[in-house]
Amino acid sequence: MNKWNLKQIKRKRRLVALLLLLAILLGIVWLIFRKKDFTEKYTIQDYEITENYNKKENTYDIEIKKGEIIYYTVLPEVNFHSKKIIKKIEEKSTENETCILPISQKIKLNPICLQNNTQVSLYLTSEEMKSQFEISTLTKANDTYEQINISNYLKHTFYIWNYRGFYKIAENNKEKIELFSKDIYDSKLITQVQNYLWIPNFEEEHFFNSVILLNLNNGKQEIWNLKNPIYFESVILGVDQEEIYLVDKHEKIEWVINIKKKTMKKIGTSTKNGKTYQNGWKEMSITKLINQNAIFEGMNTIDYKIENGLWKTSGSLKELLIKDTPTKIIQKWNDEVIYLINDTIYSYTDKYGSIPLITYFEWNFNNENVLFIN
Repeated sequence: MNKWNLKQIKRKRRLVALLLLLAILLGIVWLIFRKKDFTEKYTIQDYEITENYNKKENTYDIEIKKGEIIYYTVLPEVNFHSKKIIKKIEEKSTENETCILPISQKIKLNPICLQNNTQVSLYLTSEEMKSQFEISTLTKANDTYEQINISNYLKHTFYIWNYRGFYKIAENNKEKIELFSKDIYDSKLITQVQNYLWIPNFEEEHFFNSVILLNLNNGKQEIWNLKNPIYFESVILGVDQEEIYLVDKHEKIEWVINIKKKTMKKIGTSTKNGKTYQNGWKEMSITKLINQNAIFEGMNTIDYKIENGLWKTSGSLKELLIKDTPTKIIQKWNDEVIYLINDTIYSYTDKYGSIPLITYFEWNFNNENVLFIN
């Protein structure tokens, strides 16, 4: 073997050894920094802080305690995995309320307020308290379309049911979408699945064999002829990803309907348990699915509930957002809830508090499945 071949072999061996060492180092770094569940306790100033990271939910639950006073906050969809994220706490107090502002180098945290021992939104505190924090404001839109008054858009597009289709209302685009030739007064089975509306053919009688898929991004419509008919005497339990969970009360069948694959799968019958989501998947008989309130609950990390006001909840967190009691919740995400009071739709976010979006006199008489939001 000549010297040239020996040099090549040695060079290849060194390269392999270097790559192996690099792989080992990367593995060690991954083991050290990979996300995993943890609980971390530490003290800042006079505050005892407990951070709980849940890898499965990708959330940070933080308890901040000073003596007998406890504040809670939840950070959904965390994009970091550091511990001890709070570096400083600022405290503001008035006669019967206290707010703290946790300061972190990783994420912007919102003030957390207690009023008469109840955790409340900063926007429910006194003017004296609010003046001590920076609060974002909006300029009202003051638009009108088809006797609908629009106060704010918040970059949303609204689809408002008008008995034959929808009014599509966006800041730069307002139009009427006609779907049916006669007025439809019972629209409860219309379901939003991500950026689509799943709309039964309401012009059929007793049961429907087809649905309209309305793309909320581009307004395109597609007819889907179903493999099996579904009776209008049905209830939507909820939506998971691109799947609708529907119980046909007449036929005593639970269907999982995948709008992307355009498939229907029978998962429950009169002799076989179906399932629902109640802070986790649970099996339940068709009779119970039909007769009990088995609508999906707890799909989001943060939930919103109506109970003598509107509350944000998650684990130990229970925070009063508004004192008025909404007529109903229209839509909810982790960081925003859309709700109806009388004839006005409102949005609540930590950034703006409660602000009016749309007012429509018709909602005083009919508020069933009236609005979908993209």
